[in-house]
Amino acid sequence: MNEEIKKDILNNKNDLIYGTFCHYLFEEGFLDEHLLAELIDKCGICLKEDVDEDEVTNLLKWLVISTEQCFSSNNDSNDLYVIKNYSTAMEEGWHIDWKPKIMKLINGNLNI
Repeated sequence: MNEEIKKDILNNKNDLIYGTFCHYLFEEGFLDEHLLAELIDKCGICLKEDVDEDEVTNLLKWLVISTEQCFSSNNDSNDLYVIKNYSTAMEEGWHIDWKPKIMKLINGNLNI
């Protein structure tokens, strides 16, 4: 497995690492769809090489839960967290495009 790809993927677990999808979403309140697509692609590459890659699969599970929480917090008027570039189309895109792609990877269907 390409260890550099795996390192880039796992860097997302630390949202303080600038330049990662998770950094932008959690720390800056910006959902960067380009970085999300790149992360999903890298996970797909990694899991094709090693289907039993638990660290990557666990990161994807955590990513789904965390991103869902960001949308929930954004939509809660009592919560201070805001996705600055939020739109209903973005949230719909998460539910009908991005999340299903991630779930396919988690469930072992690598043909995304």
